[in-house]
Amino acid sequence: MKKLLFILAVAMLLSATNSFASPPYRSWLQEPGDTIKLFSNDEFFSKADYIIEAKYANGGGGMYDAGGNYNPDEFYTSFLLVVTRVYKNNSGISIAPGDTLHYIRKGAVIIKPLEEYPFEKVLITPNTVDYDTRERESAFGMEDEYQSIYFLKKSDFPENPDARLRSRHPKVSMLQDIKRASIKIGGRALFNGPIWGLNDLHFDNRYELYKYMEQFEGVNVPISDIEHIRWHLGTNSKEFEQYLKERNINWQEYQESGRQHADSLMRSRRMEYQKRQQEKKKSEQGPLKSPQLLETLYITIKNQAVKYDPTKQKYYFHFDVYAGAGGFSTFFDYITLILNYNTTAFGTNIAGNNKLEVNNGATFNTNTYTTKNLVCDFSSNQLQLGIGPTYVGTPARTRLTTIPVELLKVKIELPNGLIGVSSGIYFGYAAGITDASCFTTASNSAWNNYFYYDFTDYSNPSAFSIYTVPPTLHALTPIA
Repeated sequence: MKKLLFILAVAMLLSATNSFASPPYRSWLQEPGDTIKLFSNDEFFSKADYIIEAKYANGGGGMYDAGGNYNPDEFYTSFLLVVTRVYKNNSGISIAPGDTLHYIRKGAVIIKPLEEYPFEKVLITPNTVDYDTRERESAFGMEDEYQSIYFLKKSDFPENPDARLRSRHPKVSMLQDIKRASIKIGGRALFNGPIWGLNDLHFDNRYELYKYMEQFEGVNVPISDIEHIRWHLGTNSKEFEQYLKERNINWQEYQESGRQHADSLMRSRRMEYQKRQQEKKKSEQGPLKSPQLLETLYITIKNQAVKYDPTKQKYYFHFDVYAGAGGFSTFFDYITLILNYNTTAFGTNIAGNNKLEVNNGATFNTNTYTTKNLVCDFSSNQLQLGIGPTYVGTPARTRLTTIPVELLKVKIELPNGLIGVSSGIYFGYAAGITDASCFTTASNSAWNNYFYYDFTDYSNPSAFSIYTVPPTLHALTPIA
């Protein structure tokens, strides 16, 4: 849609300039640029400095003339990208989920004002051409229906001459800047969708994609992250059953070990929390010395929506839990929280009945954080959600600021035939549980070197009505 609006804007601009005394103007709009022969798939995975998933972020400096002489070969466009997943890193500049990259691509539209005809001369860089398909689209796209895996290199393109518009973030560009030089993942990352790209790659789901990617040296895929795979395949799907079988995973044993780990973690956190609350009371009698006693964690729910999965022919209720810090930025470590819900809409014991899927937010990497067995039925109409440390390797915690970020993605299966039924989602309270939210003062602080937020503020979402009936189409009478 954005591309269409851009093309329409250029077309209107050109028609407007021609409405004057028909001055001559020069445009490269129809001219092809350099022709690119696509790398082999082996070359993409070996030559890329970074292989990432990312989403577009506003800002980045826009279009600029690097040479200052209106030569289309020196036009560039810059964007900001937020990294959501990293598959390959570079030893020079290591990046992580949540990081921002300054993506620069060759090409732009520059308007050169003329004294006699202001904004008359429109200069447009020729687009590169795919040798095989003759397409001219770039590798980077903002289509809503796709996420993309990009193959990036460190950029040596010149930055914006206006220093005020330059970015402090690492500079990258595409390994090859044509549409097929990326992997498009359908379904908006919520459901299985078509996966395609590079040299005739086609997969039905992420598990198939990851099996292909793990063969390449230096590429890390979350294929061992059972919760991540379960989220994308669905707990009761044949694909998830195949995954468990191929990976020799006993699902019942996995769930039981997770429950034991979760119970141990929550017991230790609650005991430690009670101990520190007692210390807090003592400290309040004298000078305040503990910096963690000044921090607040803000929790809210956003993006409530009902979506239909055509592959499963079922409706699902989606919402995201967001987290933000108070006056100080902190590195998030752990929380469990309680949600009440309307059993008319969802039924009872939705976790135990396999109606629920919970996944980490985009910037909370699965090497550091897990929801494993911190999610369960707290009661027949209450749900416990949680996310905490994995205790595996070196942590890379996510920084929280006053701008909330997506902490958890939640998906609940719905019955058919609901007409305007309230979700009834609101935060509950359980003593010793919901207050036990933790942070650290550094991303890589030792696993047990954490502090407690002084206060956790819960903001309930607005009322939401659920409909799980298809729209009714009525016959239309044409107007004479």
